[in-house]
Amino acid sequence: MEETLKATTTATALSCDLNSHYQIANQISRELPKPDVQIITSGSRRIPAHSGVLASVSSVLENIIDRPRKHRSSERIIPIVGVPCDAVAAFVRFIYSSRCNEEELEKFGIHLLALSHVYLVPRLKQRCAKAVGQQLTIENVVDVLQLAKLCDAPDLYLKCMKLISSHFKALEKTEGWKFMQNHDPYLELEILQFIDEAESRKKRTRRHREEQSLYMELSVAMDCLEHICTEGCTSVGPCDVQPNKKRGPCSKFSTCQGLQLLIKHFATCRNR
Repeated sequence: MEETLKATTTATALSCDLNSHYQIANQISRELPKPDVQIITSGSRRIPAHSGVLASVSSVLENIIDRPRKHRSSERIIPIVGVPCDAVAAFVRFIYSSRCNEEELEKFGIHLLALSHVYLVPRLKQRCAKAVGQQLTIENVVDVLQLAKLCDAPDLYLKCMKLISSHFKALEKTEGWKFMQNHDPYLELEILQFIDEAESRKKRTRRHREEQSLYMELSVAMDCLEHICTEGCTSVGPCDVQPNKKRGPCSKFSTCQGLQLLIKHFATCRNR
């Protein structure tokens, strides 16, 4: 009896909440028509809703609503099970109001991401993927990666992969990684390939930077050599120009000094 009363109270409160959300969305003051759809959640909870509102937001729900019924008088029922009742309630509230608060995203982000993918609600899916990405940890990243792959959430998938790549040693000790190794070897291979490609990119980037640095040093050396051969520096200059002892060091003297020492050495070296 107490459970029935609790379920009735929850449904009544939710109905009133959906009514206010629908009024805001349509910017009208008149009351909503009587709900013509019942959403059944886990635990046989019922959430009253309006077929027109559900169909306008989700094409999947529209197809479910348009299915022929056995009897015209039978009520329309949409089962949404496998997730907590409160997550379904938050999902329905978003359909009515296009709003979802931070507390709901923090508590039911994973469930709402799955629901928004299954029922094709892209705005909610985008918000959930971002919220779930902000809650990533070493302990849950493998589970979230699997969900991101199933729900076709590329940004969340990439964020998971980057976290795994940068903390792989710690990840190997988690239960999620061990479970995945035993039950999803293809995903394990995908992760290892991503890590290998990330390391290869780092090596290529490091080599490219080293090459660029070498080219810059050669460019400076050529400028200094031209400066020494045309104008002269502190101790070495063209043969037709007398060295000026009062000349101060140039702006690239550290390179010029090395070149001048080499020129002096080659000029007097007997082993050249």
